[in-house]
Amino acid sequence: PLGRAVEEASATRGLLLAALDAGGGQPTLVSAAQRTNLREQSALADFEQLAPAAMRDAYDRTVNGTEVSDAERYLARLTDQNRFAGNDFFLDEDRVQAGLDTRIDRMRGAQSSLASSEAAQLARLRDDEVTDLELRIGIVGAALLVALGAGVHSARSMTRPLAALRLGARRVAADPAAEEPVAFKGRDDEYADAVRAVNE
Repeated sequence: PLGRAVEEASATRGLLLAALDAGGGQPTLVSAAQRTNLREQSALADFEQLAPAAMRDAYDRTVNGTEVSDAERYLARLTDQNRFAGNDFFLDEDRVQAGLDTRIDRMRGAQSSLASSEAAQLARLRDDEVTDLELRIGIVGAALLVALGAGVHSARSMTRPLAALRLGARRVAADPAAEEPVAFKGRDDEYADAVRAVNE
């Protein structure tokens, strides 16, 4: 909304200055300036409603002062009707332009400042999300390593006893009397029983 307000304020300034430069005989320009001024006020109302209090305070601190007050008086005076009338023709165009320029410059400064703080906040959020993602990837990687380790351990616990049984079966099939007993180093489980039986 603040960006929209700045655009509409800039359009209003251009239209009013063109109308003043033409001597006020351009009701089309004044009517267009009225419309852009209304859109600016609507955008500022949206900003006031949607922006956090800190942003509203920052805007109010930036867009204030004598020049801004003068510019707002000029805006109210020049857009109250759809054509210039009475004393509007005697306004000093340079003073009107200086006031409107100052107001828009301060609005742009506030917009830029708020955009910078928003960008910094978004960068912090992005960094937090990246850290969270890295942490999750680390946890998943560790879980995969544990699963891989458990799988390798299980495979070894199966293949070593089976290798011992295969060796023992070969010895039994050949000449078992001349062979040394099969050595099995492992838990005392069904494989150890099988190795003992082969040796017997």
